[in-house]
Amino acid sequence: MEGTTQRVDRRKEPRYKTLVEVGISTPSGSHKGLMKNISGSGMEIQMSKEINPNTKLTISLELDETYLFNGTVVWTLGDYINDGWIYRFGLLTGSILYKGKNIDDAQEKRSLVEQLLPAIRNSWESEKPISRNVAC
Repeated sequence: MEGTTQRVDRRKEPRYKTLVEVGISTPSGSHKGLMKNISGSGMEIQMSKEINPNTKLTISLELDETYLFNGTVVWTLGDYINDGWIYRFGLLTGSILYKGKNIDDAQEKRSLVEQLLPAIRNSWESEKPISRNVAC
């Protein structure tokens, strides 16, 4: 069609909507953020600090256990909202650590994320307020 732009979704896996507080360990320190979506290969995080592409970091997700997602930032976006910057970034997950296991196989990561979805959704839908230190 002439005059229209089609957006091509290059994602290899489905993204599942989330809204859960996570810890973010970067080379510059520890921060809080919100996980906006997740898949077996990555996630989108929102926070109040800017993170550059190619930064290696760890996302800590507290559910029944602590799950550590190690990965690399592949994109970042900043939005100026209500007199302040809010940053979003995409993380390509390299491995997931939990219960002494290091999961780095794509199928195993996908399976684990799908198993975690009910617990993630329960934490999202709970009455627990989101920390004021997290960019919303």
